Amino acid sequence: MSPLMKLAVLAQMTATMFTARVRQAAMSDERGSTTVEKIIITVVVAGLAIAVGAAITGLVNGKIAEMPK
Repeated sequence: MSPLMKLAVLAQMTATMFTARVRQAAMSDERGSTTVEKIIITVVVAGLAIAVGAAITGLVNGKIAEMPK
């Protein structure tokens, strides 16, 4: 096997081992998962609150527009 081929095989093996270690570390590291979940829930709740507020504002403005002057 040529030296260049040996270097290519070594590089591929190193990359494969590095990728496996990164995946293993990512799977076992759950330190930030609750924070991400809380952020997602907060964004969804805030979006719902804005939607409800806009709906209520629309209803109130509609009733005000119907009132005789």
